[in-house]
Amino acid sequence: MEETAYGHPFSRRIIGNALIGYLLCQGWGNDPDVFAEALQQLQAMAAGRDGRNQLDGAAQDALIDRLLHFHHWHYVLPTEPALLVLDTRTRRWRSERHPSGRPGCSTGRACASCNRRCSTTRRRSSSRRRRSSGSS
Repeated sequence: MEETAYGHPFSRRIIGNALIGYLLCQGWGNDPDVFAEALQQLQAMAAGRDGRNQLDGAAQDALIDRLLHFHHWHYVLPTEPALLVLDTRTRRWRSERHPSGRPGCSTGRACASCNRRCSTTRRRSSSRRRRSSGSS
């Protein structure tokens, strides 16, 4: 299943274009700092259009490769308590023995990454609460 989606240039481009759309319309707003390099690459790609206003296919494929290997689509909303939005689409667990089997919701590495992010947010939030209660 995964090979069908990512193994053919046309389907890979469709998935990649969807990730570019998500980057521009959602991801960048959720956590702008983590998308800085991808946005620079996107700006360079857009600036490099040819005389017919066509994008450079190699530059587009390079950006798509970056986004397919990007592992920071999750984010934390700084609410009280913090709201962790998990990436359960691009960080799915897949069986090495049965690649055509159903994927799991998220890899152990993805869960650990989100846990670290949530812990950092929790520490910042606790620090803010202590400062605000001390100034009352």
